[in-house]
Amino acid sequence: MGKINYEGVIAAMTTPFSADGENIQKDTIEEMTKFVADNGVIGIIPGGTTGEFGAMTVEERIEVNRLYCEAGKKHGLSVIAGVGSLSTKEAALLAREAADAGADGLMVVAPFYTPPSFEELVRHLDEISKAADLPILYYHLPDTTGLQLTAEELVELGARTNVDSVKFTEGDMVKFNTIIQMDQQDIVPLCGFDGLNLSALAAGAPGSVWGMAAFLPDLAVKFFNALAVDKDLDTARDLWRYLLPICDALESGNYAAGVKAGLKIRDIDAGPIRLPASAIDDDATALLKDLIDRALDAADGKA
Repeated sequence: MGKINYEGVIAAMTTPFSADGENIQKDTIEEMTKFVADNGVIGIIPGGTTGEFGAMTVEERIEVNRLYCEAGKKHGLSVIAGVGSLSTKEAALLAREAADAGADGLMVVAPFYTPPSFEELVRHLDEISKAADLPILYYHLPDTTGLQLTAEELVELGARTNVDSVKFTEGDMVKFNTIIQMDQQDIVPLCGFDGLNLSALAAGAPGSVWGMAAFLPDLAVKFFNALAVDKDLDTARDLWRYLLPICDALESGNYAAGVKAGLKIRDIDAGPIRLPASAIDDDATALLKDLIDRALDAADGKA
């Protein structure tokens, strides 16, 4: 099993569809991957929440992971393929296909609808690892999965399975800080909640998985470098004043739809969002554009 560098910004990528929503747009995957790579992200994650995996067939998910693996390798990025599923068998299949396509790692969310016990989750992860011996980024998303794990249990996943990192997507910063401060080498705690990036990186998180970075990779990386690399809290705070409202806007509606709107504002057309979700409305789009313009101007010293 190899190792992944998690020190930096990892962009959660969307799935680009044709105008009728029926087909995967290969050229747009290449365009988006080049865009984030040129602006300093260190890795990409296709097939997660931002990638609308729940609205895709297994065959489509395999194809999207493969296309992102090809594009990621071309542009020097680590690719962590989303393979979460309600079914262990399906997750293992997705993992095997992702490994064959050249993925560096796997992102696994716990089976949802009927949450597993901790020991069932361990078995689920072990079966996935039998199919593909790759590092696993565990997607901790308790509000959606219904599975709430303690800091100690998250670290135990790292000790007992191929999990080597956790995308922490909940608001409990005490828990997140506990993981950071524990004397352990089993998991790398990554910020997975856009609006907590300032707090998480200031607390010592080495990296962030960030959907906003799919359309604002330049500003996400600028913010990360100011706070985590240069230790320039004042500059990071100044930029965060403009980034936090964007994060809040994304979280206020369908997240993937917001990311696709952000991409279009930056002249990348990722197509429609699939049903049952809806595109964000005109007012929300106008607000998002205003917030993005303000943030870009602030980063350029024009604010």
